[in-house]
Amino acid sequence: LGQLLALKRPRYVRRLNLSGNRLGDSGVIALLDALSAEPAEALLALGLGVNGLGVNAAAALAAELSPSGRLTSLRELRLGGNPLGLGGALALAAPLAKASCRLSTLHLGSTAIGDAGGEAIALALVGTCASMPSASGDGGDGGCGDGGGGDGEGGDRGEPRAEVSALKSLQV
Repeated sequence: LGQLLALKRPRYVRRLNLSGNRLGDSGVIALLDALSAEPAEALLALGLGVNGLGVNAAAALAAELSPSGRLTSLRELRLGGNPLGLGGALALAAPLAKASCRLSTLHLGSTAIGDAGGEAIALALVGTCASMPSASGDGGDGGCGDGGGGDGEGGDRGEPRAEVSALKSLQV
């Protein structure tokens, strides 16, 4: 698939869902390597759930989400059901801390990131909130600190909350 994308250079691929295909770290890395800058610019949503992805795939994705990466237009990233672990969470936290990150949906359900990984992601988002001109402490929709799952955990303990103008959905 990576070779096909590199060869054909489809300009209008907006959503690519490869969930449940057992790609593994090496498959995702090959896919990212094969993506030219052109189709990656058009890519808005990438589904990689349940593919056996670990820290190496997370690091490769993080590099492509960085300001110099090829996935800067990506709005939705679905990684649920992969054993990313703490290392994967730490890798993904780095681009999330950048105000240039355009993700509005990040799915990390069932990724074994644990409390420390969740905290790293939350701290990255809070740092982004603080650096954004539209940041506020009113706890609006998509706010940092609400646990991301909508279950009230984390945001109902009187902790400060900040609104994220870009990230609207975080599932951990």
